[in-house]
Amino acid sequence: MGLVKAFPLHIAIALLTAAALHAESLLVPRIAGEWQDLARDSAVAKLIAAQEASTSFADGAESEVRDPFLVQIAGVWHCYYAASDDKTAAIFLRTSADRSQWSKRTMVASGGQAGTGADSARNPCVVEAEPGHYYLFRTHRDDAKTATSVYHSTDPMKFGLDGQNGDALHFVTTLPAAARRVVKQDGAWLIASDAKFAKLEWQPIPTPARAKTRAPGIHIRVALFDDRGSAGKGVPSVSEQLAKAGDIEVATLDGGGIRAGLSGYDVVIFTGGSGSRQANTIGALGREQARRFVEAGGGYVGICAGAYLACDGFSWGIKILDAKTPSPKWERGHADLKIETTGAGQSLLGLPRESVVLYHNGPVLVPAHNPAIPDFEPLVFFRSEISKSDDQAGLQINTPAIARGTFGAGRVLVSSPHPEQTPGMEGWIVRAVRSVAAP
Repeated sequence: MGLVKAFPLHIAIALLTAAALHAESLLVPRIAGEWQDLARDSAVAKLIAAQEASTSFADGAESEVRDPFLVQIAGVWHCYYAASDDKTAAIFLRTSADRSQWSKRTMVASGGQAGTGADSARNPCVVEAEPGHYYLFRTHRDDAKTATSVYHSTDPMKFGLDGQNGDALHFVTTLPAAARRVVKQDGAWLIASDAKFAKLEWQPIPTPARAKTRAPGIHIRVALFDDRGSAGKGVPSVSEQLAKAGDIEVATLDGGGIRAGLSGYDVVIFTGGSGSRQANTIGALGREQARRFVEAGGGYVGICAGAYLACDGFSWGIKILDAKTPSPKWERGHADLKIETTGAGQSLLGLPRESVVLYHNGPVLVPAHNPAIPDFEPLVFFRSEISKSDDQAGLQINTPAIARGTFGAGRVLVSSPHPEQTPGMEGWIVRAVRSVAAP
């Protein structure tokens, strides 16, 4: 590759060796203890200084190239760097066998919760916390606040791109610091920020625990997701109906609340809006927390977007329901549709045998045939449909409108339409919660 423009830069060097991929759990980094003055610890200062080197690197494609970080993976040099113009920024990668000739650039991270502005991608740093598991530390600044978002991948060239569900597949957590270096000393991980450093711990995701104590009269504790991706009347409708039950306690959680884990809850609910946006809001860690919660015995209720989120058929799904959609064209429309409830559905949910329900672009469910997930059971069927194109016609009639399943020790119930917003059916949500709550 011809060098269009060369200039000296300081490149942080961390020598990592890739190993065979194995199925270890997702790890969550956490800053442990107090920040220490780097100048007062000569050993750490020398370690970081030894990993800095002056080199030449050229890139004529971006208006500003900064913060290169060099790491060796499987014998190949990977140079991650930030590049931006006046409005947007992203993390790029070039590779080399000898650090003299470099590959064409590849964008490896952009957008998502870290943003797209000029200061949304700084100080990229990639480490291999476990063999085959890579973590990108990406510093960003917004409204004078600086933080570092962390992304996980099993491919060191892919950490999530804006508009491609990058956060749903890769986002782990955000650290309240501007990380400039992440290094390892005598088996211990350290994170450096400007002239200070602190310990960095990698924590496995714990198994969710049921609540040991409850408020008097409370038998079921519900976590209700309320953040980007939830829209319309879903959250207020569900909150209002569950409040009438008396023995059900509801807490609304944002994306960070889901990522923090669902210990102490019995049921988690995701209402209408956008399933993929909900997935991006909770990130890869939140998806894993929800999946483990159900697997350990928790209940899951998904309505419309929340039903999409439960499915196995989407890369960004939680994958606790053996279902997918027969067409990627999700925008079918908004209408009152005829439904028919099975005997089991009538008994479990209190719905009449035949009725009409509000529908707004919910999933058309068909089996995904994943042998790792038990088959779902339809409780309610669509007997009419709405479609916006000829190739969608006929796909919805006689498919499940409401279905239940199991995953691990937990129970899953999803509804494509909105009975919680249909006059006369609002109390359905209380029965739905009771049906998935562990006895």
